[in-house]
Amino acid sequence: MWRTLIADCDALINTKYKRQLPASKLIRKSFKALVGPTQGGPEERKILSTPYIYTLKLKAAKRQIFVLSRGYYSFRQDTLRVRDIICILYRGDSPFLVRETGLSYYKLIRESYVHSIMHGEYLTKKPPVEQFTIY
Repeated sequence: MWRTLIADCDALINTKYKRQLPASKLIRKSFKALVGPTQGGPEERKILSTPYIYTLKLKAAKRQIFVLSRGYYSFRQDTLRVRDIICILYRGDSPFLVRETGLSYYKLIRESYVHSIMHGEYLTKKPPVEQFTIY
């Protein structure tokens, strides 16, 4: 759950590849300081939890956690509607939210964070492959 809340990202950006780094051990330690007991008291908890809180503010602004019909956790964006589909597009680098508009035509809404399928894990389960038109 701690990774889902921050889209499994660190607040830091890899300037060479211009992308965010995966959540680090430091972020996990920071989360534990936020939700668990600390030895140094409230002031130390505040200092130790700051990296996680900062990342959370960046990644979870105006979003809510929701559970997909197959049990995966994701962020709920303002644009999400019942019967929207989260899919992995060929050569896509993240899952995408699409909406059927009729007669096998779909509208691409936005990318979406879904924990446990972000790094190709879902593809090892040999999911069904479908072809459809996005406009």
